[in-house]
Amino acid sequence: MSFKKCKLVNHAVARLEYEYNPVAGAVNVQIKNGFNVKVPINDLKKPCIVEQMIEMSSENNSLNLKCIALSYFNVEGTSDEYDIEELRQYVFENGSPIAYKKMADNVKTITGLSNSNPLVLPPYQKVMQNKDLQNQNLQNYG
Repeated sequence: MSFKKCKLVNHAVARLEYEYNPVAGAVNVQIKNGFNVKVPINDLKKPCIVEQMIEMSSENNSLNLKCIALSYFNVEGTSDEYDIEELRQYVFENGSPIAYKKMADNVKTITGLSNSNPLVLPPYQKVMQNKDLQNQNLQNYG
């Protein structure tokens, strides 16, 4: 089974809590992130869903952030019979960078509206380097 086109059709920030008081100098920040990829069973007309979570906190409490976002992707394939794990992996590899960028843009916009210093999330590649912190709790739905 081959998949093509992992197209973002909808994105929403489900929850965002933050305290952000920028301080001068270097601050050690801890980052935890996770992705949960939900895929339809034998029906590519339904969207695949990438749920993602990021938590960031600093030692000096200048930053505390929790964000959960949902991204919906349409995937095209050659048939409605496919391996669920293959689809999940395809959506994770092709959709999660797009979903993360959307979440980062939204966090920057939302925090910028209420604070003169918008919060910029680290790049996707940097967050993904923390494989030990990565929680891929993957699910199916019918």
